[in-house]
Amino acid sequence: MKSSARKKKVLVLCYGNPLRSDDGAGLAVAEQLENILAPDTATVLYRHQLVPELAEPLSEADVALFVDASENGDAHGQLNVRKISAQQEIPEPSTHQFDPAILLSYAKSLYGRAPEVCELYTIRGKTFEYGTEISPEVRQRIPELVRILLNRIGGQAHA
Repeated sequence: MKSSARKKKVLVLCYGNPLRSDDGAGLAVAEQLENILAPDTATVLYRHQLVPELAEPLSEADVALFVDASENGDAHGQLNVRKISAQQEIPEPSTHQFDPAILLSYAKSLYGRAPEVCELYTIRGKTFEYGTEISPEVRQRIPELVRILLNRIGGQAHA
């Protein structure tokens, strides 16, 4: 007898600029997840910034996990998570002011649905100056953030 329960579609959206030091943490997380996750466990996307075109894949997901570096937090390398909800009103389009809540609003407005669960995972950066090196404080916390995401996804690693 086949189970009628459909496997939830998980989308992990990592973003940030790898040419701005710790802002590249999103790319580092995405690369590690892609190397660890078994096929069909989750879709991992990496972008320099959130853009309106991401509303379509977001609308197809049941669970969306956003990953970004942040200037907020008490200590460099601090990990935070918060739930995200769609905004009631959609602001005028501007790619410089896109955040997960606005993107959720676009998915809902344009495609008629948004993920049931949406969370933003951030890692407090130390420096966002031009450069390709991630600070030691952030780099040492990336594996922990990857483990947290893997547990959240319920993902199986490659054999």
